[in-house]
Amino acid sequence: MTTLTPHLGTIDQVYQKVLRESYRTWHTKDAIHKADHFYNFCITAHSLRDYFVEHKGWGGDSENKRKYHAEREALHTEWSSNERLRAVQEIANSAKHFRLRRPPQTKGTKKTTGFAVEVHTDGDALHFVKAGFPDFVVTMASGEEFDLFELMSDVSEYWREFLRAAGLPLGDDPHYFPEEAR
Repeated sequence: MTTLTPHLGTIDQVYQKVLRESYRTWHTKDAIHKADHFYNFCITAHSLRDYFVEHKGWGGDSENKRKYHAEREALHTEWSSNERLRAVQEIANSAKHFRLRRPPQTKGTKKTTGFAVEVHTDGDALHFVKAGFPDFVVTMASGEEFDLFELMSDVSEYWREFLRAAGLPLGDDPHYFPEEAR
């Protein structure tokens, strides 16, 4: 398959990009960069739908689309009924388009502060410091709220299970945990 996106020619490669975007989102300490990486995560995670449909051979010309209409519709119904995938879809589409065609079911996102414990050493002892970092909370249609880490983890895990259940092998991306993070 010819692709305009280097290293993104297979479903596995796109799934690995989902993981890398999750990593980048979680690890940046700048709110604007976090928002940018989160948009990239949502766009990439949402694109797995199209990659899967094409992998199955259910896309392409209009005759082929008609032939596999029921299969595609069943998947879109499943994906749309998953509240977290729906949030990713709406965030991705709001990033790609000026406005959404339908009112979003995701209530919104808001900037907040998350906390983690940083571990430092002076050579003799470990020191634990509670540190704040910019985060965002996504409010779902149900009113349930998720921080970015929870939402990205849930979406990544959904796709990992879905793709494996469909018989697609997923590799280990050596870029998911860059050398500086090891």
